[in-house]
Amino acid sequence: MPTKKENNSTAPGPMAGYTFQFYRALKWLSEGTAGTTVAIEKIDDISVVEADGSLIFEQDKHSISKNYYNPLSDKSKALWNTLNIWLRLIKEKGIDLSSSKFFLVTNQHVPADCLISQISEANDNKVRMNKCVEDIRSISDIPQTIQPLVDNVRSFSDNDIMELLRRIELVSQDSSIEGTKLRSEIIKNFRIPTSISDESEELFQEMLGWLVDTAMRAWHNKKAAVMDGQAFINALDNAKRARERSKTLERSAESIEVPEGESFKYRESTFVEQMKLITDNENEIDDTIDDFIRVGIELFRLSDEGELSTAHIQDLEDRLIDRWSSVRHRCIRIHRQKNESDIGYMIFDETIGNYLATLNGMATQHAYFTRGSYHRLSDILRVGWHPKYKELLSSV
Repeated sequence: MPTKKENNSTAPGPMAGYTFQFYRALKWLSEGTAGTTVAIEKIDDISVVEADGSLIFEQDKHSISKNYYNPLSDKSKALWNTLNIWLRLIKEKGIDLSSSKFFLVTNQHVPADCLISQISEANDNKVRMNKCVEDIRSISDIPQTIQPLVDNVRSFSDNDIMELLRRIELVSQDSSIEGTKLRSEIIKNFRIPTSISDESEELFQEMLGWLVDTAMRAWHNKKAAVMDGQAFINALDNAKRARERSKTLERSAESIEVPEGESFKYRESTFVEQMKLITDNENEIDDTIDDFIRVGIELFRLSDEGELSTAHIQDLEDRLIDRWSSVRHRCIRIHRQKNESDIGYMIFDETIGNYLATLNGMATQHAYFTRGSYHRLSDILRVGWHPKYKELLSSV
């Protein structure tokens, strides 16, 4: 029978580290453009090539330790190995430092008095940079296990070391995947429409899955895991559209409260007079006014939230008018022997009945929105129900 010790596993640590890398890669993709490429474990933990040719190199140091642990202390293997990797990379690959940046990322807090914090904060301050180079040369009592790495770093000239240090940025603690900041930054970069904002987490997980699948496919085929910015944009757009198709922009009629007394303001409006020409049903008149008010509230809200533009509303109205025109000509021709009020009601009923308008490329799901939109058009006489509505309402 296995002992408790035999059941222990070191897998959670490395798995969390791999997940952290994928989060970071997703962040770079979400911030990039169609011309961006992001690679995992190619020439660095994460490497990015921007559309303008500038380069980003990143080393990720993740820990799941519940106790405080600084993975980038002055005498840590992680720090000296990273400096060694980058210095050798610059020398062997002929990296153009003028268009390159180097990120050292950890989910742990790194004290401000640590060497790597001093390097990150120094920027182009020559005095501070010189001090950092001096510290690299002078740090003593190095553990024997990492002494070869230290020696390799110190084998480079002061100028080579300084040129690298100038371009290093430390990202710590707030990038933790156990927290919310990194995930929130990525989701914010997705620019998710308000209509599907409640599915932000699902969208995040889907794009993370796309990234993992893309990388695993490449590795399975013995290729480098390089993600193309345009492919990412396409995948994200498809994921958004799939959710938008199952959503509706407009709220339900029940969720939009008609202000008390508001209906009386519209009793003598043109759209109400249009209805009175074809029906004397007061309940129907009341419903007409409520639909008119609700759609006005919704159109204002959607425009204010950036979901609709003037062009979207114009497209909605053009489609509604086209449908009404077709129905009107057919009803007048087929039912010309009937009473004109009855013909008008047929035009109204067939135009609006069993029809849901399309708004910003999405089918609406609540009938009040279509009815109310038609009443808005009838209020300015762009549509009408009675065959002679313009003649009868010209003085209204």
